[in-house]
Amino acid sequence: AVVSTQSRVALLVLSIDTASVVTRDKTRPAPCLQTCTGYSDKGQLKAYGGGNAYIDVNMNYCGFVTAPVVTTSLRAKSWHWAIVGATSIYNLTENSFRVYLLDRNNDTAYQTCLNAGCYVQFIAVGYSC
Repeated sequence: AVVSTQSRVALLVLSIDTASVVTRDKTRPAPCLQTCTGYSDKGQLKAYGGGNAYIDVNMNYCGFVTAPVVTTSLRAKSWHWAIVGATSIYNLTENSFRVYLLDRNNDTAYQTCLNAGCYVQFIAVGYSC
């Protein structure tokens, strides 16, 4: 495995011992499969609707050529247990995605996340060639 760290982002490229990886759409050489991890900038939190929020997450540095499979979690100092939506991914491309955040009890997700410093952490698995 090759590990490269860039500021707050760790890129992990896994090598696989098979000759190719077969997906539903086509066969790709095994070295093309990679895992990339990272998180959104804390300044990416934006207000949406009546007090809810969204976060755009940049994955451009991962080098994917198609949209990867992405798993997310919401991180913060406190109160993020009351926020839902971080695992529902919208507008997924090879370079980015968005999550919408809602408060379970009222329309205060934006203020809750602003106060708690919410950000999205992710693991993406996809192809670089």
